[in-house]
Amino acid sequence: MIHIFKGPDAPLVHFGQTDQIVSLGALAKESGYRLGALARKLKLTKRRLIREISESLELPAIPWIRELRYQHICSALISDEKLQTIATEHGFSSYSGFYDEVLRVSGMSPKLLQNRLREAQKKIIERRYLEQRTKNPEKRNV
Repeated sequence: MIHIFKGPDAPLVHFGQTDQIVSLGALAKESGYRLGALARKLKLTKRRLIREISESLELPAIPWIRELRYQHICSALISDEKLQTIATEHGFSSYSGFYDEVLRVSGMSPKLLQNRLREAQKKIIERRYLEQRTKNPEKRNV
């Protein structure tokens, strides 16, 4: 018996037989973001998995798994991985499918989204650095 529940950061799965708790997002990634493959991994029918996700997370399963994949894609785009590698690792059988999905969700090509995410990350790091310097003026190198 399994139980899906909201964890502090992400949905979790509790396996009753082994008392093991695992991230549902990690299992979804391992399953190529395919509900059928995820259901087989959890030893559930696809219909039962969809019902469990919808009831436990109060979200429809298909939009949840799409949003999860998009969040994971955005995290990967900040890295130095090639776009083709990111596409394959996130369950796309072709780069064109990946391109179309990113364009549909973000309104940008994967490369443009990657550049924007990296710029945003750089600004966040710079802002944190400046905040630290203003909080601790005695630590400045003069």
